[in-house]
Amino acid sequence: MTAGVATLGNANTYTGATVVGSGGILNINHSQALANTASITVNSTGYAVIGAGLTISGKTITISGTGANNFGALQGAASSSTIWAGNIVVTSAGARIGGGDTGTLTISGVISGGNGAMGPILFSRANNSTTILNAVNTYTADTQLFANSGTGDTLKIGVDNAINAGSRLSVYAQTPATVAMTLDLNGHTPHAARSGYHHRRRPQTPLNRPPAMFSLWQITAPFPPSSPSAIRSRPIWRPLAES
Repeated sequence: MTAGVATLGNANTYTGATVVGSGGILNINHSQALANTASITVNSTGYAVIGAGLTISGKTITISGTGANNFGALQGAASSSTIWAGNIVVTSAGARIGGGDTGTLTISGVISGGNGAMGPILFSRANNSTTILNAVNTYTADTQLFANSGTGDTLKIGVDNAINAGSRLSVYAQTPATVAMTLDLNGHTPHAARSGYHHRRRPQTPLNRPPAMFSLWQITAPFPPSSPSAIRSRPIWRPLAES
């Protein structure tokens, strides 16, 4: 499909490839909607939305881009918990994945393909969105949170090493950060290489890496401080709870 909306609300039997073109929207409203499709590809500004309460299992999806609404090439439904129990292959810079507004998307497959040269993977872009990583992922692009959504977004770690040792944890803001962002280690070790802040009008700036003794961390707003040097000189991550 190209631009337009397609809604799959039944258990289907087709076996061909599923492709969402630029500007297209695929609503997956049945756990067997994708049937035995050989491959699922979401291009550029297209996006796929997992219906409320659904688990989609055994599928690999290849994604690129932010989705036309900027919430991600793969999204969960708003105000609902959804699960993608399959692998995700990232093929472009700035790819986004996450739950819908006030929703939670759990990824239990491996996210691969993204590398540092390609650009970051942004999670939980929607308002008050949560994304849970439940696999040992292999991408090495930045693991990024957005600093201007609702009252704050969350990335939750479900297993040790869900964030690859080659990935940097970073923050993206269209303006100086206006909300808190939470990284919930959930008792696990993410192994992120380091931390960083990215403003669309200034270069990447390193932040202090969160010490391992805490399990819940929050970046607070307003952020950043008045100068990049101030970011380097004081802790940005604030512990909310000890493990």
